[in-house]
Amino acid sequence: AHSPQETGATVQQPSPGCTLQEYADAKQLPLNFLKTLGLTDTKRNGVACVRIPYGPDGPVRFRAALMGTDRFRWRSGSKPTLYGLWRLAESKPQSLVLVEGESDAQTLWSHGIAALGLPGAAAWNESRDAAHFDGISSIHVVVEPDAGGEAVKRWVSRSRIRERVRLVTLGEHKDVSALYLADPERFRERWAAACEAAVAWTALARQEADALREAAWHACRELACAPDILQR
Repeated sequence: AHSPQETGATVQQPSPGCTLQEYADAKQLPLNFLKTLGLTDTKRNGVACVRIPYGPDGPVRFRAALMGTDRFRWRSGSKPTLYGLWRLAESKPQSLVLVEGESDAQTLWSHGIAALGLPGAAAWNESRDAAHFDGISSIHVVVEPDAGGEAVKRWVSRSRIRERVRLVTLGEHKDVSALYLADPERFRERWAAACEAAVAWTALARQEADALREAAWHACRELACAPDILQR
């Protein structure tokens, strides 16, 4: 077999940019539903992008690709915040999910599940964000299986919302959108199971504290049990 270079064939490169229809197809979300959230097609520097407003008067983010590390851009002057705050203004639920990114929040909304989206795993701002969870008794925070997930656990441990947080993991699936795309028909069932298996932050903190105490005792046990510590 000959390579395209050897045969003179043209190698097709992925087209730059991302349209709203492509985004809807990739996430398997209804196009009209996304439009009700204010998502529209636009262009930046000649490249097709999806315009994602953070509410009627909120910041705006652009998605210029479905994959890759350079797929997001903020509109000049935009100050990042939680995605979906305008929905809380309409009605404040007793239970709320916090996810990373817009598409995860949109997936949950499409299934009638209240959620907010962090624009990045480490983007939590205590003074800006914590007050939005006042009065909400149960907060499920999705922890992705990567460095971002570790960043989420770190900020949760320092936040005043931590006593109400349950940490949700999704097994082999990276995030909520991936869980949905793997089996849309069973999404509700599998999401409910993941929430049922969620670990309270308080329980995790106790486990970690117990492990630290055990390690400390192992390190000092010989000295602590010595009959004459001062002599040692």
